[in-house]
Amino acid sequence: MRNIASSNIQNISHLITQKMLDVEEVIMKICPILKTIQTDPMAYVRASFAEQILTLCGVFGKKNTNEIILPIFLALLKDDEIEVRVNLFKKINEIVKVLGVNTLSQTIVPGLVDLGNDNNWRIRVTSIEYLPYFAKQIGEEFFSERIMKLVGTLVTDKIFAVR
Repeated sequence: MRNIASSNIQNISHLITQKMLDVEEVIMKICPILKTIQTDPMAYVRASFAEQILTLCGVFGKKNTNEIILPIFLALLKDDEIEVRVNLFKKINEIVKVLGVNTLSQTIVPGLVDLGNDNNWRIRVTSIEYLPYFAKQIGEEFFSERIMKLVGTLVTDKIFAVR
């Protein structure tokens, strides 16, 4: 049931966009549910949730995203399950569009570096896929300062698929 709820978050976002649901009413009703799903004991539920939660950012607006979605995002970014963190990065542009990369850079960059240093090569590949996006968004100086070391590590990786 919780997995179904988390997978329907994108549908809720669509209904709000189509003006079929009121944003404030949705926020009031689903906030307690979102916090429950975020700490669900089943990793696949949290992974599904991580992939969907950021779709609400655009319809929630900056204030509600900052107050409701950002704390959930930060908690999921520290999740022990790698799949949860990878799924967050799949939709990271949704929260960046609303809050801006400067606001999130202090949390996104360490998470991306953690993924880039993971033991699983597939996870490292995922992290490198998002580097061009961040390089473009955060600017050359910030990229050089914070992420260039990770790039150096990834291009010399022993697994050819990562390089």
